[in-house]
Amino acid sequence: MADGPEFPVAAERVVFRFVPTVSISCSWGGAPPVAEGAEVTPGACADAPVLALSPVPGAPGALPLADTLYTVMLTDPDAPSPAAPVNGEFVHWVMVNCPGPDLAAGESAVAYFGPAPGQGSGEHRYVLAVYAQPGGALAVPEGDRVTATSGFPPRRKFISRAFVKAHGLVPAGAVTLRCSWEPACANLHRRLQGMPPE
Repeated sequence: MADGPEFPVAAERVVFRFVPTVSISCSWGGAPPVAEGAEVTPGACADAPVLALSPVPGAPGALPLADTLYTVMLTDPDAPSPAAPVNGEFVHWVMVNCPGPDLAAGESAVAYFGPAPGQGSGEHRYVLAVYAQPGGALAVPEGDRVTATSGFPPRRKFISRAFVKAHGLVPAGAVTLRCSWEPACANLHRRLQGMPPE
């Protein structure tokens, strides 16, 4: 296999170890794509990133990008804090039926809510994982969708591995990010709860 991305060890609580078949380009606000393990700031990540995939040459089990649908998930296994992650994984984003290699045309299952750790909770890990949908399109019942203003409860204690198993997904790539509290988090939290900013 040619050189490609390695499995990010920081993602092991979210997804079982696998050999990546795609590289993920993830960027916010026109900035360059973030590197594996990069630190991001809540204010810069308030809106959903631009994602694109590229194949890893020679990766075993790789599916043709142009003929494959993907699921994108962003979760925080360290909620509410790395010292006591009793609400992890906290799910920040789930997009299904995303056509490769440009994932923008997917269908929202969990509306995007960017990294926004609580004050004093320390540095959190965020895992952005991409999964192939070898069985084709997924149906997400309207009642199971999580909106941009749904608040915290429906996002807590998400289990990526259970979602993956239930829908027959295949891990394709992952990127981990680091993020800590900043004052912008207060307004992000209010927005998630459907409250106007102060």
